Amino acid sequence: MEILQEHLNLDIYRAKGKSRAKISFNDLSMQENLNYIKYTLKDSKEAFNMFLITKERFAGYSADIPAALI
Repeated sequence: MEILQEHLNLDIYRAKGKSRAKISFNDLSMQENLNYIKYTLKDSKEAFNMFLITKERFAGYSADIPAALI
């Protein structure tokens, strides 16, 4: 049961309470966004879209997301 719970905790949709169609990069934490860039980003079009969506939310934090996208 403990292993199943650990697996369920990794499900980002379950953790955020949103379906795949409704989740946005703004729903993710900085670390979750950086992990997405590192492991899942598909192409430059998606990178640009991610930058547009997250630029206001993470504007005051740092340049981590833009730097990772580059």
